[in-house]
Amino acid sequence: DVLVNNAGINKRATLDELDIADVQRVLDCNLLGPAVLARECAVHMRQRQWGRIVNVGSIMSTVGRAGLGAYVASKHALNGLTKVLSAELGADGITVNCLAPGYISTDLTSTVQADAAFDFAVRDRNPEGRWGTAADLVGPVLMLATDAGAYVNGAILVVDGGFTETFHIGGARHAPAAAR
Repeated sequence: DVLVNNAGINKRATLDELDIADVQRVLDCNLLGPAVLARECAVHMRQRQWGRIVNVGSIMSTVGRAGLGAYVASKHALNGLTKVLSAELGADGITVNCLAPGYISTDLTSTVQADAAFDFAVRDRNPEGRWGTAADLVGPVLMLATDAGAYVNGAILVVDGGFTETFHIGGARHAPAAAR
């Protein structure tokens, strides 16, 4: 049995704008949902002595970003849940890992992609000079969901084209030629 927890919502708000009901909705979807699904699926996985749980987090689970408090907190908590479940379920042949995608071109990111300055910032900071696609996540998910990743347990696998592992200020590496 394989469970891929790939639901997520976001509510952009600074601390001063934060609505507790919005925070609760984000936590319910991004943390409580995966916890409940993992608990229910683990029953069947334990019977088979084999299972894979892949939580889908975010690079925001490894950093902080202003205006994303509820989202960032929920994804940090998902990392913690991943590690706890890997410790609790490993002896039953169940691995639990978390995929932490970077900026992926999806409906959820369409608003920030439409912002030319933000789109440029993402492309400029990423060594590959682009947004990721859903196809970029297929290989890592398959590895974590099969015996190819049998000895990977409790890991947070960042898939972001190098975005969080590089430090780059200015220089406009990926600017269109006309902008250089």
